[in-house]
Amino acid sequence: MKKRKNRKEGFYTYEAAALLPLFAFFVLVFLLIFRALSFQWGLFATVYQSSAHLALAGVVTIGEKKEAITPISVYAASKALLKKNGVSTGFLSHDLLFIDFAQTEVNEKDIDVRAGYLMPLLAGQRLFGKKGYELGNRICIRRWNGFDPAEGEGDGGIVYVTENGSVYHTSLSCTYIRLSIHTAQVSALGGLRSESGHKYYPCESCGDAISGVFYYTDYGTRAHSSLSCSRLKRTVKTLTREEAVKKYRPCSKCGSGERHGTHDNAKPSSGP
Repeated sequence: MKKRKNRKEGFYTYEAAALLPLFAFFVLVFLLIFRALSFQWGLFATVYQSSAHLALAGVVTIGEKKEAITPISVYAASKALLKKNGVSTGFLSHDLLFIDFAQTEVNEKDIDVRAGYLMPLLAGQRLFGKKGYELGNRICIRRWNGFDPAEGEGDGGIVYVTENGSVYHTSLSCTYIRLSIHTAQVSALGGLRSESGHKYYPCESCGDAISGVFYYTDYGTRAHSSLSCSRLKRTVKTLTREEAVKKYRPCSKCGSGERHGTHDNAKPSSGP
C-alpha cells in the first residue's frame, strides 16, 4: 500500500514538472502580447494627436519661424509626444529611433502617417538577435482648409471656392458644390441633357472606360465611368469676398445677384 502511494506522489511530481514550464511559457506569451497591444495603442493615440495638431496648425513653428509640414516634422512631433505621454518604448531597439516613419507622406490635402517598428521576440535581441515581428500604425488626417461649419453661412464676407473651379459661391447649399450624382445606361448618353440643357460628353479623366452604365450630375457636362473620379469630388475652401473677386467670377446660381457670371460647369473641359 505504501509503495502504491509513493508511485502516485511520483506521478504528480512528473506531471508538475511537465506542466509548470508550459504554463510559464503561456504566461510569458500573454505578457508579450499585452505589451505589444499596449504600445500599439499608445503609439496610435500619440501619432493621431500630433498629426491632428499639425493638420489644424498647417505649419510647424520653430522658434519664431514657421515652416511647412514634412514627414520629418511629423516624426519629431510624435517622438516628443510619446515621451510626454509616458508611452514605454524601452524594449524597442534603439528606443524611439527604431520607429520607422519613412513611408509617411504629406501633401496639401492630407497627412498620411505610417509608423512601423519591429517588436523583439520574448527576451529581446540579446537572445534572439534581430528576430521579431513587424507591427505598425497608419493614420490619415485631412488638413484643415479654412472652413469651420460652426461659423455657418451668415457672414457675407466669406465665400466658397472649389479646388479646380473658376467661380466663387455664396452658399454651401449651392447645387454646383453639393453634387447630385445619377446613373444611366450608356445607350442614353447621346440623348441625355443636364438641367441647364447641356449635352454630356465622356470625361477626359475616366470617360474612356465607360461601359454599361455611366455617372453624371444635374448641372454637369461630363459622363464618368467611376464614382472615384476626381471630377466628381468637391474640395471646398473658404476665402474672403475681397480675395475671391480677384481670381474668381460669381456663381451664376448662388451669386447671380452680385454680377452675371458662369458656374464651375460652364466650361465643357472642366465640368463634372
